[in-house]
Amino acid sequence: MEAMEIKMEEMDLDTKEAAAHHIRHDISYSTGTGRGTPDEITCVRAQTIVDALDCTDKKDKELVILRGKRAISSHFPCWLIKDDVLTIEYIKAEGISETPKSVVGSPQLKAVIFHVETEGGPKIKYKIMNNKNLKHIADEVSVYAFEGETIEQALKRDGRFRDDVFSQYSLKKLSDVRHDDRNMKWSNDVKHLDGKTFMIIQSKTSAPPKREPGPSPSPSAIPSPSPSAIPSASASSSEQSTTNVSVTTDTSKHTARQNAPPTLFKPRPIDNSKEILGLLRAQFDDLVKQMQDREGQSKSKSKRELLRVEYGKSAERMASLDVKRMKQVMGLADSVCQVRVEGSPLGSGFLLFDKFILTNAHVIERICDHGRKPLPQEVSVSFCFEDLRVCCDPLDSVPVKRQVVVGEYLTDHSGCKHDWALLELDLEFAQKCPSGLLENIVTSPQRGGICIIGHPYGGVKKPDPCFIIPVGDREDVINKRCQELQWPLITGQYFNGNLINQSADLAYDSCFTYGSSGSPVFDEFANVVAMHTGGLVYETKMPQKVYPQSIMEFAQPLPRILPRIIFQIVERERFDVLEAYLHYTSIHQNHTCDQVKEDVKRIVKSEENSSAFEINLKNYDGDSEKIKEFIKFFNSEPMEM
Repeated sequence: MEAMEIKMEEMDLDTKEAAAHHIRHDISYSTGTGRGTPDEITCVRAQTIVDALDCTDKKDKELVILRGKRAISSHFPCWLIKDDVLTIEYIKAEGISETPKSVVGSPQLKAVIFHVETEGGPKIKYKIMNNKNLKHIADEVSVYAFEGETIEQALKRDGRFRDDVFSQYSLKKLSDVRHDDRNMKWSNDVKHLDGKTFMIIQSKTSAPPKREPGPSPSPSAIPSPSPSAIPSASASSSEQSTTNVSVTTDTSKHTARQNAPPTLFKPRPIDNSKEILGLLRAQFDDLVKQMQDREGQSKSKSKRELLRVEYGKSAERMASLDVKRMKQVMGLADSVCQVRVEGSPLGSGFLLFDKFILTNAHVIERICDHGRKPLPQEVSVSFCFEDLRVCCDPLDSVPVKRQVVVGEYLTDHSGCKHDWALLELDLEFAQKCPSGLLENIVTSPQRGGICIIGHPYGGVKKPDPCFIIPVGDREDVINKRCQELQWPLITGQYFNGNLINQSADLAYDSCFTYGSSGSPVFDEFANVVAMHTGGLVYETKMPQKVYPQSIMEFAQPLPRILPRIIFQIVERERFDVLEAYLHYTSIHQNHTCDQVKEDVKRIVKSEENSSAFEINLKNYDGDSEKIKEFIKFFNSEPMEM
């Protein structure tokens, strides 16, 4: 295709700049009834998308161009179309749309694209678009703007919105529609709106704001930012002090200031401060509104709102552990392993003590009976799967004995979920394994930073620093996420009460989902506090792939699991495992050992079927002094037989 000859002298300033910075690119498109491969054209000059596609309205029909599922304007700049496949549709013509006929802006300007729903809020559902038929083929419209413009300027130039929208209605971010958050002002800068979706709702005030008499400006009268209005990187400081994006001003306020009486102090302008002054003035009304909203909150809610953080941000995650603690955690990462069945990854785990691996019961659930029967398939663990190169280390594949030592996968009468399994490594490899993490176990904190180490998605060993979500904030975090996902019928109370133990589990926001179950969770001081167990997962479908996403993850505190391990070891007469545990705790002087025994005693008293535990202790006839001392502890006060 030959490029059309461009006559620079016939172009306005915007068009000249656009042509100078335009890069040749391809645009793919198809018709609404099209099938198969889309058509493709090459755009060789800066122009509107309608000019590029060479299509117009038909008789009694209005042209609509869809970018994905959103409708773009007919004057949408061609250079803002990247790898999208456009769809050409037609709807019944209705209303009048006054839009620019020539290209607006330039590729060198920083563009912002935000989206507005074609249906308004309650009571104004069909009162915001010039053509209400647009909602039948597009739920949202995409609006382009350039930094320095206001929301009102962008929407008026767009031309698809009714004129009374700006006097009677308000704009609100879609994720905040169901909250009492502040509305967006039409005079706000578009700088921070890129990629966000908004809804037009009815203003809280019944009467429209007062306006000075006189004709309202038409969309074509709204000035668009010219390249000369944007300071370039090479501009001098003197030039930058005088270059400002043109905005609509209120002449009545300007006149009132001129007629104001003289003051004792004459303000003196600060050099190069016009841009900053404009930003501060634009934010002042919102700041006052925010402070007024906080005054009306209850004391407890106010504190929670002020202290709330956005969980899961990578910058905040990395701030939870300093370099010294991270090195300590990385030193303990050698004890983390990947659990495999016949060579295929199933989950993660870690060496607890001696030659015993702790993981989640659901990791091996489909091939085990929780210690009652031997594993029907070969299970192994890998301690050194840290890159994709072939590893010859014997620790890359350590076999696990077919008999599961002990394990639980159930919910008890109190509603507490138990999901753990203890595996035993082959004796031949036990001496080569890294040290266990039992000596590092402490009570889990209620808040603060943590770090998970495991094998997400069956891949190499990775860390994920994140933050604990306190019990009192869980419902708020889940509610906010559900609203962002537009799940109005699912509440945080449902998730928090049905899928996460109310206070027993540790909750956080992590990127670890499938394949990471059984990973150890470390606190800010490199202590092991819990075992990563699961999350509230949903799937996002992307082109050619399905990506698992999660609302919240949770872990079982290890001090809750350890007593149940000891209880079941004795119940199943695995005194060899008990001796290994007692020997390990005596060498490493684990400070939780006494607490574990106290917790075991409570389990014995609370369990209905604890007779096997008591009988096995009574009938023990071995010669281990450590086990005898252990039995003596339980005989120190009488237990019912």
